[in-house]
Amino acid sequence: MRNGRWSAVLRPWDRLGVRVGAAVLAAVLVTAAIALLRVDHTVSTHAEAQLAAEVERPGRQARAAIEQLAAFSALAAATFASLPDVASALARGDAAAALAAAAAAAAVRDCRAAGGAVGLTLYDARGAVLLRAHAPLDRSQRPAPPSVLRALDARAPTSGVRSDDVLGLSVFAAAPVLDGDGRVMGAVETL
Repeated sequence: MRNGRWSAVLRPWDRLGVRVGAAVLAAVLVTAAIALLRVDHTVSTHAEAQLAAEVERPGRQARAAIEQLAAFSALAAATFASLPDVASALARGDAAAALAAAAAAAAVRDCRAAGGAVGLTLYDARGAVLLRAHAPLDRSQRPAPPSVLRALDARAPTSGVRSDDVLGLSVFAAAPVLDGDGRVMGAVETL
């Protein structure tokens, strides 16, 4: 067959230079294919990381906004709890006077316009409800929220987010009301 038509076609492949050139071309093509696969993997990995960051961003923003609102609510609760009129009213057992003092402070500070403290509840030193500003006639005694009990026990404000049957998901803050001698008179909770 070498003497036939095909010998003229195959004769150039008999040269060493052509064989080396073909081997080099094959090596370059294999290397380019491997590089292309690596670049594709790198681009895919980067795109996945970028997509994950885009998906997580709204959650981070929401957490930051909630933390800011909780911090404001904690400040409002601590401010209300530190008012001397609130402490003296709770010491006398006069929940209405304590609420009036807290409401007057809220009006001066315009808490609603700033986005916080829409609800106010007063508790005695044991955690029993004395008065709910949003429902003054409701004196039902459900268990005190854990946040109120923590504020009473720790003698320090606490805040966060909770979910309950009445309000659903809400931002809260609770602060103990202390008298001039540092005794716990009760607690104030803002929602």
